[in-house]
Order: sequence, then structure tokens, then C-alpha cells
Amino acid sequence: MKNYLIGGAILIAAYWGYRMNLPKGIRNNNPGNLEANNINWRGKIGDDGRFVIFDKMENGVRAMTLDITGDFYKDGNRTVRGLITEYAPGHENNVEAYVNHVSSKMGVNPDEFLTDLKPYLNDMIAAMILHENGREIADYDLMRGIQSAMEYRGIA
Repeated sequence: MKNYLIGGAILIAAYWGYRMNLPKGIRNNNPGNLEANNINWRGKIGDDGRFVIFDKMENGVRAMTLDITGDFYKDGNRTVRGLITEYAPGHENNVEAYVNHVSSKMGVNPDEFLTDLKPYLNDMIAAMILHENGREIADYDLMRGIQSAMEYRGIA
């Protein structure tokens, strides 16, 4: 029994050591690094003092997608440059590098007026997550989060 307890403790310590080395957006299931606010996002379980913490990655992707699609469909922000500039504050981001990375992954000019975001949304959100965290997330979480947001917006 003693060996099992020691082995279990080692596994738990290794797991938490691994988790602590992950980017904050991944640890918080908030791959878009949405800041804490009074929005009652689905799956929001708290915050870390600055960023929202979600119960699962899918809900973090959903919130991020709702934020971006709100800026696009409701507020009329129709260019990649405009969306990223709104999303990522210039005082803590190299906005030009962010814009160029995302627009390149989407295959559009950063200042191109987009009439519909839906054909580009998967590539856009995936590129933003990569830019925010330096790594990708599971396709399953990406697709489920985006789909849930699109259904909520009524544009699935």
C-alpha cells in the first residue's frame, strides 16, 4: 500500500508541475485570455485575479468566439485589423504582428472588408489561440466551442 501512495503522489506532483508550465490561457481553459468582467459566460467558474477561468476548454472557446462574432455581426467591425485591434490591447500586444499572423492564417488582407465571418471563423479563432498561447488546442474543443457560439448567435 505504501508504494501505491508514493507512486500516486509522484503522479499528482508531476501532473501539477506539467499544468503549471502550460500557458495561462490553457491552464484557465480560456485560450483567448478573456479578462475578468461581469459577463456571465457559460462555464465561467471564477478568475485568477485578471483572466476568466472556465470549467472546460470548449466553453472558453465559445466565449472567445462570442466576443469576436459580437464585434463583427453586432458592432460592424468588419476587418481583421479592426477585430484584432479591438480584441488585443496595444499596450500589451504587438498588434501589427497579431493582425498579420491571423490574417495570414485566414488567407485575407488585414484591411479587407469581410461581408461574412463564418467562412473564416475556424481559421481565425485557431490562429488567435495559437498567437495568444504559443500552441494549439485540441480540434474537438475548438470545433465544439465555435459551433456552440454560432448556434447561440443563430448563424450556425
